[in-house]
Amino acid sequence: MDTGFRKRNISLSSNWFLIHVFIIVVGIVTVLLNYELIPDQIPIHYNSSWNVDGYAAKSYSSVFMP
Repeated sequence: MDTGFRKRNISLSSNWFLIHVFIIVVGIVTVLLNYELIPDQIPIHYNSSWNVDGYAAKSYSSVFMP
């Protein structure tokens, strides 16, 4: 079994991370541009029948919460 691959220095280009940064920035800008279209009560919890049983007030922290 060849275990020589462990001795090689494997690194990723910094450009690879720009794709992820671009996706995050597009998501943030999209939410900020459409913030007024988001309802005042945001559903945050569903029961086993997929009925909403928990709401949160619209705020920047609740909108950007994962």
